[in-house]
Amino acid sequence: MIQTAETAIIQDDFEQALHHFQTAFAQINRPFGKDLWNAAWTAEQLKQKVLRNQFLLEVINHTSELEFAERPQVSIPALYFLWR
Repeated sequence: MIQTAETAIIQDDFEQALHHFQTAFAQINRPFGKDLWNAAWTAEQLKQKVLRNQFLLEVINHTSELEFAERPQVSIPALYFLWR
């Protein structure tokens, strides 16, 4: 499902990408931080701020890749979106 979501992003089909991310995440106990980040970015493209923030919070709080969430390229934009 994640690969299908990523393919949809490449094709600028953000609605399908978001659908596939959500379907995949429903089946995964702890999604990878990079996948959550891509889902947040996709939600941002669709102006779905609440969903974007949910994904970003998951990146920050529950990802299995804490070092990914701690990288400045991830944490600074995530904090910006969450608290603006």
